[in-house]
Amino acid sequence: MVKKPKAIVAILVFGILISLVNILPAISGGYAFLAVSLITIILSFGVFMLREWARVAFIIFAILFFCVYGLLLIAAFQHAYHGYAGMACIFNFPLLLLSLFVIVTLSRKKIKLLFKVVKP
Repeated sequence: MVKKPKAIVAILVFGILISLVNILPAISGGYAFLAVSLITIILSFGVFMLREWARVAFIIFAILFFCVYGLLLIAAFQHAYHGYAGMACIFNFPLLLLSLFVIVTLSRKKIKLLFKVVKP
């Protein structure tokens, strides 16, 4: 069994935590949040199990969310006089950084090599 780096375990933990947070709006009828939660859980476990398809899909997913959170922050600061900018920083900025962490981590050469190992 291949020893997993701490960054891979961190991606699993963050993925589960974000999924749990997204399930709360899903309970009140936000089916998009439920879909994002399920996809995130599947990709998190796929990355933890060192599946190449999960690594590629998670990078694409993280790039998409990096763009979304970046645009939300820009929009919040354009309308800062409404008092929304502070809340946007509290919620969106950590998720922006987390998306960047996932992109950088899963794109590193050392991590890529773990996914190329032939599995029994």
